[in-house]
Amino acid sequence: MPDEKTSIRDDSGLISALAELSVLDDFAEEPSASADPPLQEPQEGPVELPPVEMTEPVDVEISLPQKVIAEEEQEKPVPIRESLEELSSLKSEDGSELGSIRLEDQKTRSPLVLIMAGVCLIGAGFFVGQIFSSEGTDSGTEPTSVKNRDADDAGEDDGEAAEADVRSDADVSGQITWQRGPGREPDSDALILLLPSQRVGSVKLHARSIKRAVTHQDFKTVLAGLVSVGAYAVRADEQGRFAVSPLLGPNIQVVVVSRHYQRDEDLEIPRETEKLLAQYFDSTAHICGQLAVRQLTFEAGKPIDVQFGSE
Repeated sequence: MPDEKTSIRDDSGLISALAELSVLDDFAEEPSASADPPLQEPQEGPVELPPVEMTEPVDVEISLPQKVIAEEEQEKPVPIRESLEELSSLKSEDGSELGSIRLEDQKTRSPLVLIMAGVCLIGAGFFVGQIFSSEGTDSGTEPTSVKNRDADDAGEDDGEAAEADVRSDADVSGQITWQRGPGREPDSDALILLLPSQRVGSVKLHARSIKRAVTHQDFKTVLAGLVSVGAYAVRADEQGRFAVSPLLGPNIQVVVVSRHYQRDEDLEIPRETEKLLAQYFDSTAHICGQLAVRQLTFEAGKPIDVQFGSE
């Protein structure tokens, strides 16, 4: 048997544990003044811990991470895989098998055919245009429709020009008076218009300008327009007289518009006179207004004598 002292000296850990148990027994016998346990000073020395129980290994299945499909990939068309035999059995609209034509030929042939057809059409159009232009240049003639239209227009213009050029030098004179009470007074500044029955052309003249003074530029402009169509305009002087020798066209009608005498309110301008004035002027109202108007046929060598108010 070993010596007690030696064994006790060697079991220092056991001795320390017994000392701690004895201290705990002392605290259990004596009631503590406070509920909190007293603080113990840490003991030096190794601390033995109970061994950890080993557990059996558990099999865990680890799944591979799934690939997330992006929205762009979802929107892309899904290719359809068909066998080459099914594709080769398809037929085109004309009955030929598509399988008999190489894919490279189908890709390159259709644009090439369209380009060649376009070039041929452009070349043919250019060639035909050159032929027609050369024929027109060599012969110096125009197409029949254009030539006939130009001939018709030329015929109408020649007819109008010929009719307008048929003019004769005429001596036109006379006197215009108006009734004022028991006596008569000269109708000074009365307007005398010498107009052919058939108007040549269609341009309307300014009616207000013909009512201006004979020295006004607007009156001269309108007078030049009347002269160009075989017509004329003149104003009576202070004595109501006038005398001119214009070149007039055929079938001259004389329209006299008084300067001082007015017609009755219920009396309108004669329809024939209004129609004649409308052929030359843009407004008959600005020429006549409420003034008295007289129309008569011009006779060469016979003076024009108009007396307003003697009807």
